[in-house]
Amino acid sequence: MKPTLSDLVQRVDTECARSYAADLKTAMRWVAVPSVSLEPEHLIDCNVMAALVEADYQAMGFETSRFTTPKLGLPAVYMRRVVNPSAPTLFFYFHGDVKPAQKEDGWTQNNPFRAVTRDGKLFGRGTADDKAHHLIFKSGLAAYLKTYGTSAMNVEGVAEWGEEVGSAEFDQIANWVSSIRGSRPVDFIVVTDSGWVTEDDPTICIGLRGQCKFELKVTVATKPTHTGIYGGGIQNAIFALCHIVAKTIDANGTVSAPGFYPGITVSDSERVEAHEVPFDRDAFLSAAGVTDTTGYAGLSTVERTTAWPTADATSVTAGWQKEGVNTTSAHIATMKFACRLVNGQDPQYVFDVLKSAFENAGRQITGDSGKQLVTVELGNMGGSPALYVPSNNVFVQAASRAMTEVLGKRVIPARGGGSIPALNLLLDAVTPRGATTPALVMPGFVRPSDGMHEANEHIGLDVFKDGRTAMARMLAYSHDALGLATPKDLT
Repeated sequence: MKPTLSDLVQRVDTECARSYAADLKTAMRWVAVPSVSLEPEHLIDCNVMAALVEADYQAMGFETSRFTTPKLGLPAVYMRRVVNPSAPTLFFYFHGDVKPAQKEDGWTQNNPFRAVTRDGKLFGRGTADDKAHHLIFKSGLAAYLKTYGTSAMNVEGVAEWGEEVGSAEFDQIANWVSSIRGSRPVDFIVVTDSGWVTEDDPTICIGLRGQCKFELKVTVATKPTHTGIYGGGIQNAIFALCHIVAKTIDANGTVSAPGFYPGITVSDSERVEAHEVPFDRDAFLSAAGVTDTTGYAGLSTVERTTAWPTADATSVTAGWQKEGVNTTSAHIATMKFACRLVNGQDPQYVFDVLKSAFENAGRQITGDSGKQLVTVELGNMGGSPALYVPSNNVFVQAASRAMTEVLGKRVIPARGGGSIPALNLLLDAVTPRGATTPALVMPGFVRPSDGMHEANEHIGLDVFKDGRTAMARMLAYSHDALGLATPKDLT
């Protein structure tokens, strides 16, 4: 007898239960590779990790291809399992690179890249972001493919090892993927690189803010100067930098640059959406290590951190950086920024607006004879526009249904305040001219306390186990929603 949807769901559940121990070993094997894209000495490890990914997907029946980015030399892997070229296609994305980690950062374990289980959690760099996190989807995918066989939809995917350095060369990867796969349309893209809004509220991300990154450089002289000779008689680079920034962005982060906010509003629907997102203020403050919230006046914290643009300074460099006080004054001061953008903001336009504002503030710093005392330069370090995912598409609904059933909790659709720079380029690469843009599904399985990018990064073993089943069910429900044929039997 032909199996029903209930039969198929039961079978994928069984497959996930059978593979749990092996999947956990795979997660530990992946974490053991220090694929740190930010440090050139780990380039070889990024390639080792790419080889592991290829081998593991080849074992699932995928064809794979490898690409090396021209400047940084980082790998990317394209995976494809096409049964019927005319059938619907699922595409997935993940990144295999991680942030640096060492015992001195505060890790309990001596080696952050040796995954360990403790207190119901899997600890190690890359567990939450994005190795074990992606394996939740990969394991569910394996159960779906094993159950549906030749009736399964087509599956393609790409993994990069440059996300943690801003996906700086993903345009090259996207062009490469487009050249390999041709013009076959994609129905939906799955990305597991987001998290829950609280410790107890499973979440599907329905939006991401964009980015605009740049470095502000202020120069006041041709060389460092001795404060005992020139102090009090010439312009100080650090004072000038502080003045220029304060003229443009206040202490609460509100930007005064003309053109930064015009046309940007939080709509009534966005306010309702933000109001429905559970928010524990005390937990938020505790997680950040601060005593109070702040930000743009008139907005809630959820609105400020998900639906409103920001201009955040991330680092400052000037003069002597070691212990002790050097009496030489720096002639150059720099500050790096990571702006988060919302729908309607173009990264290049935002860069131009801030560049103009900083330059105007610099022109106001003049000497006794009226001459401008500082040179202001801005270096554009890339960006990406915001993304919004309608929560009423059938694939998001399939994910929500599956996660609710397996995790036993209501799933929250919520915008994320972060960015995944590659997604915009990927959407363009897999959407043939004139075709409908694929739906984007971003189920998250990382809790706020899991320490993504922090010391003692981890993922809950409960979520790792159940998330795999939820992803298998999501694919079964998506298969059904697409009206695809089911296997003739479950031998």
